[in-house]
Amino acid sequence: MTMTDFIHPLPEGPHEGENETRQQGLETKASQEESHESWPFPVDGAELLDQLAREFRRFLILPDHGEVILALWNLHTYCFELFDHSPILYITSPTKQCAKSRVLEVLAKLAHNPMSSSSMNGPTLFRSIETLKPTLLLDEMDRIPMEKKTDITMVLNAGYAREGKVHRCQGHEHKVVRFGVYCPKALAGIGDYTTDTVTDRSILLSMQKKLKSQEVEKFRRYQNEELQRKCLRWTKDNLDALAACRPAMPDILSDRQDDIWECLFAIVEIAGGEWLQKVWNAAADQATGAASEITEDLELLEAMRSQGHGDLVPTGERGKPRSPSAFRLPESASGDHESSLSNRRSQVPRSGRKDEATRKQ
Repeated sequence: MTMTDFIHPLPEGPHEGENETRQQGLETKASQEESHESWPFPVDGAELLDQLAREFRRFLILPDHGEVILALWNLHTYCFELFDHSPILYITSPTKQCAKSRVLEVLAKLAHNPMSSSSMNGPTLFRSIETLKPTLLLDEMDRIPMEKKTDITMVLNAGYAREGKVHRCQGHEHKVVRFGVYCPKALAGIGDYTTDTVTDRSILLSMQKKLKSQEVEKFRRYQNEELQRKCLRWTKDNLDALAACRPAMPDILSDRQDDIWECLFAIVEIAGGEWLQKVWNAAADQATGAASEITEDLELLEAMRSQGHGDLVPTGERGKPRSPSAFRLPESASGDHESSLSNRRSQVPRSGRKDEATRKQ
């Protein structure tokens, strides 16, 4: 689906929950202006990111680069409208009780204008974004009924880009109404709970169950308005610099990955300190993993064709095609594949800078 697809039409006039949503938006904005005034003193960007990273580590056992991703993604919620794209934060785990919801709970205390939910449908989602411009924190994504997933996926696909919109037919005359759906969005669920088009627009945070030997602080009655106010102050002081920033990006990133990581690279270029190297490593690691996965899938398919299985397409639940990794290779092909894959992986560069003119071509 594209951002010009339609969601099912509703009758003209106020719809269920619409007036409440608009009133909530006005109350939320007024409340934030009253309680979250910016910090009265200038804020050092690198120190602010260090403080944010420490807060996430207080309550969470995180994967490699996890605190870097969360600190930067959190700060980008205060300035996302300056950029062309806002990366979806895609939080997943292999099973329950891996602290996915806790990630969203901490973000709800630190991000700009947070809005948490585990039961939104498509119309509620795009009307909330249009009215509130929130940081959306959507939990239990693996439990969404199929009838809701199509509309939600449409909003997610369109809403990572600043010009992203969905269109709706309203009234008996089927008047077309456009809704902007651009805002920061964090998703949490078990397993591979969404489409490839959504994960392609996302930064991955893969959580694991905490070991008994690992300890974190209890998350009880937590508030940190100081950090929120510092995020506001740093953003206000650097609006022009952030809007003008065109950061150099690692060569290993694809065009889509360039889009979703650029705002985070712009933030660290202004913030300074060691954070440029930190985000560089995080982006390169995720890009390397994606490149290896694509290489493996392609080589598996090629090995199958060479063994005369080119027409075989295995299916999983509900008859959907399974990933090429679901195929079991003949032993004769398996060894050659592993050797080839190892060689290809060793040739993938870890990082590098792109010449700006080349990158824009």
